[in-house]
Amino acid sequence: MVGDRLETHIRMGYEAGMHTAVVLTGATIGSRQNEPNPEQT
Repeated sequence: MVGDRLETHIRMGYEAGMHTAVVLTGATIGSRQNEPNPEQT
């Protein structure tokens, strides 16, 4: 799954067991890329 929103696109792919890649030119900016996954907190 490739997407630009951590909360929807990437989370959906993660929960479905897919490999994920976030595109940093859309809704998510580069400064958010290292935020923890909700399951990691």
